Amino acid sequence: MIINGRDISNVTDKELLRIRRKELAMVFQHFGLLPHRSVLHNIAFGLELQGVKKQEREQRAMESMQLVGLKGYENQMVGELSGGMQQRVGLARALANDPEVLLMDEAFSALDPLIRIQMQDELLTLQSKMKKTIVFITHDLNEAIKLGDRIAIMKDGEVVQVGTSEEILTEPANAYVERFVQSVDRSKIITAASVMVDKPLVARLKKEGPEVLIRKMLERNLTVLPVVDANNVLVGEVRLKDLLRLRQDQVKSIESVVREEVHSVLGDTILEDILPLMTKTNSPIWVVNETREFQGVVPLSSLIYEVTGKNKQEINEIIQNANRIMINIGQYIETLINWMMIHFSTFFDALNLGIGSFINGFQHILFGIPFYLTIAAMVLLAWAKAGRGVAVFTLLGLLLIYGMGFWEATMQTLALVLSSTCLALIVGVPIGVWTANSNRAEKVIHPILDLMQTMPAFVYLIPAVLFFGLGVVPGVFATIIFAMPPVIRLTGLGIRQVPKNVVEASRSFGATRWQLLYKVQLPLALPTILTGVNQTIMMSLSMVVIAAMIAAGGLGEIVLKGITQMKIGLGFEGGIAVVILAIILDRLLREWSVGRTKNRKEKE
Repeated sequence: MIINGRDISNVTDKELLRIRRKELAMVFQHFGLLPHRSVLHNIAFGLELQGVKKQEREQRAMESMQLVGLKGYENQMVGELSGGMQQRVGLARALANDPEVLLMDEAFSALDPLIRIQMQDELLTLQSKMKKTIVFITHDLNEAIKLGDRIAIMKDGEVVQVGTSEEILTEPANAYVERFVQSVDRSKIITAASVMVDKPLVARLKKEGPEVLIRKMLERNLTVLPVVDANNVLVGEVRLKDLLRLRQDQVKSIESVVREEVHSVLGDTILEDILPLMTKTNSPIWVVNETREFQGVVPLSSLIYEVTGKNKQEINEIIQNANRIMINIGQYIETLINWMMIHFSTFFDALNLGIGSFINGFQHILFGIPFYLTIAAMVLLAWAKAGRGVAVFTLLGLLLIYGMGFWEATMQTLALVLSSTCLALIVGVPIGVWTANSNRAEKVIHPILDLMQTMPAFVYLIPAVLFFGLGVVPGVFATIIFAMPPVIRLTGLGIRQVPKNVVEASRSFGATRWQLLYKVQLPLALPTILTGVNQTIMMSLSMVVIAAMIAAGGLGEIVLKGITQMKIGLGFEGGIAVVILAIILDRLLREWSVGRTKNRKEKE
């Protein structure tokens, strides 16, 4: 070791003693404190050995105590302190000497995990203030990665690799180092700069038009590009479907379709902080510097490579081996979706506008009515349709939601559920009638419904986001797909359960097919259809958290914040609001359905 330009292995014993007293200090694994001395006198012990006067050494000891959070403990004996506090005494004793180099030999290994983490954090804080050279010896690689600017890995008394934590993880010197680091969470170490593509294709504002960019994107199979200005500053991003619309409208500039709200990170951002952004966008993550100059892009594939710990060759081999024995259905689906995005972009834009306006209509109505009127209306409706008990629950439940401050979010969720349910009914009821009257249609549609119900709901988000972008519309789209099967099944079931003699009697009186449907079959099947509506609403509510992942808002966003930010209370509050809303809607529809059934039986 070289201290102040001198190799301490070649100095005399006398010089080594001086170095130990003034230029070198050590913090021991098992503290090494003097049990017969107070905290203050333990900390001042090194200064006492140097011959520092009592007043000065006690003053310096007090300053050191304050640095490590021991103020007020100076007169206590070290045996009265906890393990964490004793280690603070050892650290303060070393710092009191104001050494050039601080040696810490397994300094935190004797502490319990919580105190250990606390001491690690405090050491980092101290280092930011003191700017000392600290040599930290540990067998815990995660601790070394957290504390060390540079890490030296030793084997059999020899140093086998020295480097930053990122260098050791990404470029291990040998098989020993590779095995040593294989259990480390790479997402906490690897930065955006290490995995980004540094010279990707970009769209230059005011220099390139839609036609040029469309050709470049189709050649490289890209659906989104970063947009930079003349100074290479990131302005936003542009999507292929928007450029196709500009070409159709014969617009020569891309400025009108540049999306300025994009996710960007600095080059030193670790992957752990980048991963949550991937749930909020269907675009790559753009990398910029402090002045927002564009640096590169972090593709999703790079994140997969780094998080899994497998290199590109290994991933490609896995994919190729799988392709040899499996039909790559996903590739065909992806090709189909990309083809639809290119050729039906206008249709999806119109659909996006239509569904968005439909949802906004519900939201304007719900937001425009004062909360107390909405509560009063729902309580009266519950009283009329479901009785006093449900009315009291509705009143207390809605007041609780308002009291928790979730009224606006609840109305957003209610608008999403009602709009999804209405659209599901518009599409689902006619299909249910069709399946009831056609055995061939039933055979074709039945497996499709099975697919819609069993496919993980997250899968629906992918095409929804590609077609409609982020927001409420893709959330409604995915919700409809997931929640529509019950109303189709139960509509068909209800119509098939209409007594045959009733159908034959109606036909004997000359009822047409439409008269038979609207005057006989649908009224008799209505209780069963309402059960399907109930199930559709419940399944729509079960999608609110998933829809929130693509910025649908509402109560799902509150629950999602509780999950992502580890705020248990917030997550439970959002979940309680969803449960209250679900119970109210369920009881109202159930009692309405029961009432319809009773009325029908009384008439019979």
